[in-house]
Amino acid sequence: MKLYFPQITPLWGDWVEVVNIGDKTAHIEAIGRNRQGEVVWRGNQTLSPFKSWIISLDIEEDVSLEIDSSQLIVGARYIYSETGIAVLSGASVQGRTVGKRFFLLSELLPGTKDWFRFLNVGELDAHVFLTVWSNEGQIITQRDITLPPFHWWDVGERERNVPSNTNFEISSDQPLVVERHIYYRVSGREMMYGYICQAIGG
Repeated sequence: MKLYFPQITPLWGDWVEVVNIGDKTAHIEAIGRNRQGEVVWRGNQTLSPFKSWIISLDIEEDVSLEIDSSQLIVGARYIYSETGIAVLSGASVQGRTVGKRFFLLSELLPGTKDWFRFLNVGELDAHVFLTVWSNEGQIITQRDITLPPFHWWDVGERERNVPSNTNFEISSDQPLVVERHIYYRVSGREMMYGYICQAIGG
């Protein structure tokens, strides 16, 4: 099986833990790719059942991480930064977090900021369509982009340029992983909350 992490960044000292939950020895390969889909890091490990592997990447730029295992695995990304601590599960077909359609409900309060990362994990170019809906069911804006395999698209406040009380529909002809980060303020301090989005199709 495969796990995907759309973002591993040197800014936050990220690390990933993977556990073999199968009943046989797992042969695991981890591949880090840059924004252009080029392999910049690679690691291999053999894990007996229920043994874990802590993956700490020596990188100088954001990468996506693909983990391929001969047995069932679970994994999570741990983020430690000035904006808080977050734990994001790895995306997988089995967990329904790899797919071709996503619908993201509005979660924004006044003063919050958020962004999405769309990662093409397919073997072909992905034609990705973003539709922004109002809470009254009206289309506010639409955008599209073509992403080669393992390229990503970051969509933040500037790219959306829409009101905060909106919902987002994403569709693609190749499988995607979508990660969302939300930044908000508590007692004057900026905090971060993030998650891997659930697919609703494909």
